Amino acid sequence: MVQDSHQVNSMNITKGKQSRPQRIVVYTPEGFGKSTLGSQFPNPLFLDLEKGGTDHLDVARVTVENYNEAKEAVAHVTSNPGQFGTLVVDTADWLEKRISAHVCKQHKQDSIEGFGYGKGYTYLAEEFQRFLLSLDGVISAGVNVLVLAHSHVKPFTPPDAAQGYDRYELKMSKQTAPLLKEWADALLFGNFHTRVQDRQQGKARGVGGTERVLHTEHSAAWDAKNRFGLAAKIPFTIDSLSGLIIAPQEPQDAPEEVVAAPEGDHTPEAPGAPTGDPEAITAPEPHEDVAGLADLVDKSGDLTGEDLNGFLRNRGQIGDNEGWSHVGVGYAQRALSNPVGFLGSIRAWKEQS
Repeated sequence: MVQDSHQVNSMNITKGKQSRPQRIVVYTPEGFGKSTLGSQFPNPLFLDLEKGGTDHLDVARVTVENYNEAKEAVAHVTSNPGQFGTLVVDTADWLEKRISAHVCKQHKQDSIEGFGYGKGYTYLAEEFQRFLLSLDGVISAGVNVLVLAHSHVKPFTPPDAAQGYDRYELKMSKQTAPLLKEWADALLFGNFHTRVQDRQQGKARGVGGTERVLHTEHSAAWDAKNRFGLAAKIPFTIDSLSGLIIAPQEPQDAPEEVVAAPEGDHTPEAPGAPTGDPEAITAPEPHEDVAGLADLVDKSGDLTGEDLNGFLRNRGQIGDNEGWSHVGVGYAQRALSNPVGFLGSIRAWKEQS
């Protein structure tokens, strides 16, 4: 297949490590101190999905009653990046409950199990993925994202083993947990450090249980990962994570300097663009990747600029009074990297609207 030369020439190639805010997931047993740890991140805003889970903390919070309120809060942080340094989702398992209720309401079902054949969980996973994509917009705006979650113990039998064992896992469905784990830059499991002490007659007992630690690497007993070279076990303190938390910064997608086009040049109008007297339009031309997003929709044959605008507003990527040209460059680049999936998401949203 011959590649389009325009697409090749417009590639934005970078080298070296990129300094950006982080996607951190911390999951622990109930009452371990996750929210307290989150309160020590740079200038946090909590999405309090548990309704009262942060009442004991002196923090800024949005009490989230439903999924739409969660999306609105994410859109606010994305549109006002200098206001907060960290968005804290408290917690992921309660977020899943809010999304599940949203999906059931959309499809007029009493429960996620009522769809049959696992279809409800498919809708749940798709919407959860869209929410993670909106959190990427927060990252692009220069704000850290910390997702807190509960753990639970589940039996597990590896496919190459005759016997199974118990392990700690995210307290989420098997459809959404892998999405969150894949999305995270660091998946950290918090628990009490316990050591085994031998006793007489071959018996052993666990001792300790007061030292809280974070596990940063995968084990047979828990899921964990990190991309920062952290030690396998670190203290459950903000100081242990300070090396990977990026201080609040200017949005990554700040508009680039606009260079005026030579007289006589004409750029084809993208879908949803304003019409009328060209001299009356003073807004700068959108970044080429943002314009490419609109061009992709225009060439789809069944979608319009208004569809794109509505979808981006629904996902919290632009404000209610903004059009597609205001979407972040980082978001546009991620969407263009998977054009089929992006167009499919717009069609699915349009069908459900």
